[in-house]
Amino acid sequence: MRLACITIIELALQSWRRADPELRREPLAIADGKGTGARLVEVSDEARLLGVRLGMTSAQARAIAPTAVVKPVDKAREHAAREALVDAAFAVGARVEAEDDSVYVEIGDLGRLFPTEQTAARALLEGARAVGLIARVGVAASRGVARMVAWSTSERAPIAIAPSGKEAEHVAPFSVDALRPSVEARAALARWGVTTCGRLAALPPGEVAVRLGREGARLAELARGRGGEPLHPRTPASEIEEGLELDWAIAELEPLTFVVRGLVERVLERLAVRSCACAGVSLRLHLETGGYDVREVPIAAPTRELATLVELVRLAIAKRPPASPVVGVTLAGHAARGRTAQLDLFRPAGPAPDRLAATVARLSALVGEEHVGAVRAVDSWRDEELALAPFTPSPARATLEKSSEGVTRLVLRRFRPPRAVEVITDAGFVPRAIGNIGGVLVAAGPFRVRGEWWASSSFAREAWDVHAADGALYRLYRDEGEKWFLEGFYD
Repeated sequence: MRLACITIIELALQSWRRADPELRREPLAIADGKGTGARLVEVSDEARLLGVRLGMTSAQARAIAPTAVVKPVDKAREHAAREALVDAAFAVGARVEAEDDSVYVEIGDLGRLFPTEQTAARALLEGARAVGLIARVGVAASRGVARMVAWSTSERAPIAIAPSGKEAEHVAPFSVDALRPSVEARAALARWGVTTCGRLAALPPGEVAVRLGREGARLAELARGRGGEPLHPRTPASEIEEGLELDWAIAELEPLTFVVRGLVERVLERLAVRSCACAGVSLRLHLETGGYDVREVPIAAPTRELATLVELVRLAIAKRPPASPVVGVTLAGHAARGRTAQLDLFRPAGPAPDRLAATVARLSALVGEEHVGAVRAVDSWRDEELALAPFTPSPARATLEKSSEGVTRLVLRRFRPPRAVEVITDAGFVPRAIGNIGGVLVAAGPFRVRGEWWASSSFAREAWDVHAADGALYRLYRDEGEKWFLEGFYD
């Protein structure tokens, strides 16, 4: 088995720069809290050139370098960065395990996809770069050795490979600190004069285990290029989650939309490396009052278009604004394969499914969800009775429908509501003239209909189809109150 370990150096610092691209060239330092007495735990190279050092307080760092930016440790950003690294690993292999700031991928059986281990490691780095992270990769036969090899790399040479069967020779020059010993074990090794893995490997492993216990046995195995726990693969997450805590509460839609746009962009980056699209969005707003506002944003078809998703989330927030200012936002995108549509040779191209979803969402925000949908028939005696169902685009048909030759069909275009008109009739109540329209040339009817007699909404009417002097064909009806209405015209 051959494992690749992809790891992030300075996870807290990179998680901030990934979430805020403006910080990528700024002198940045990460503190373990928000107060002026918080200690710096990570410092960027730009800040180090200004004199900022680890262990300083936030106040000392700002006094030495006023242009330095000090940010607190953000667990939500760090978690998102780790999961983004996992997504980059799944783009290369199917057997993946995450551990702290490192991710392990089995690449021994990927020879058809990646001819060499170098190309597989390069693919891992490219995936990490696609989600906004700078990573390093080490390849070896076990987890522990792969991690040591990854941490031995540099920014200029971010890939290192321990040749199969020669792991002990490869790790021999490494410092014993690469084994991550405890404080007691490090002190004991220093007393023995053991400073490298090669010197530790030269000692009898049984004697090291007797003096340092179980940890000594583990260290001796790693120093020999062996050891490490077996791989415990995990399944890819069905939801890609990004979140952050805000420095200041937001009470207006536009600033909140700006924050959501960054979250959606990062979610799409992670989905793209897995060759997936977003099929739905779950939004959780942390309110200033301490509660949460959770809502689902459905999408008609999986998409990767940033503008479409941002617009759908914006419309969902505008339709039902949060009850209090927002101090934190978490956004989860549901992963799905993108929908492909086969275009018809004889039909014009229809609207893209994702843009159609955005249009339906805009209409729903303007007129209400109850007024937007697809018309469906209702089992009623009323001809004009209709209802709305959720709109879903129909699949494209592979063949054209053959029209019946020699058949003429008329469509009744109804007025909603029907227009009240004055009608002149003869002694048999046959329409002879219609208000402003003029005389009636031909009248067919009456067509009597009565329904819902068992309810208070009962109705009875007499309908006529008339050919008026203006050349049009109309539908008229007279209700129980002897009033005439123009129901529509035929086309």
